[in-house]
Amino acid sequence: MVKETPEWEAELWFYINSGNGKECPLISQCQVKNKDGICLDDLKTQISSLFVSDIFSRDNYDATLCRKCGRIYELVNKLALQYLQISGTDHPPVPSHLISLIDNSNPIEVRPVPLKKYSGAVWKMSNSWVIHLNTNETREMQRFTLFHEAFHILAHSNGTPVFNKMAGTEGTFNEIMADCFSACILIPEDWARNIWPEVKDVKRMAEIFEVPRQTMYIQLKWMGLL
Repeated sequence: MVKETPEWEAELWFYINSGNGKECPLISQCQVKNKDGICLDDLKTQISSLFVSDIFSRDNYDATLCRKCGRIYELVNKLALQYLQISGTDHPPVPSHLISLIDNSNPIEVRPVPLKKYSGAVWKMSNSWVIHLNTNETREMQRFTLFHEAFHILAHSNGTPVFNKMAGTEGTFNEIMADCFSACILIPEDWARNIWPEVKDVKRMAEIFEVPRQTMYIQLKWMGLL
């Protein structure tokens, strides 16, 4: 029996598939800017570079980053939480083998390889997926890349055109959504809010969640904890 897609998830894929992959499909009707929020489309190049930066420096981060990021971000976060619930994961770190739940019809093979330029890539084979992770990067960064590519698999599975439009281009809206999905699934807000008062240290939080320090910083910033 085929599982029925929840209305909120169908809404997400409608938005993603109706866009060109490069900019937010809701940009013409965005209300976030009028509410002192952050438009991810305006900052997509900046945010993308922050997520994948090899060097952590608070000077690189925009102090105005916050959680008011609009409807699509809300839906992407909900999608991430859905997979945590399906897997039964309720504490950090999120296990990397959760990737196997992303596509019930096609197995996903993860291949660590020494890439020269990209953090990772995903390939659709005839009856499977192959994800390449860059072994030149840290284990934490590879985990972030793994779930970044997971979002691309989901996007492709729910609308083939969007996968073709991405072409691995950094700084596009679809890439930012993939970054957000990865950050949300690896650092759920409820977990972070429960653990942060006892830790209150970005580096230690990153170690607990097994994520890049810059990813933890961005999430804590968006949650208003920093």
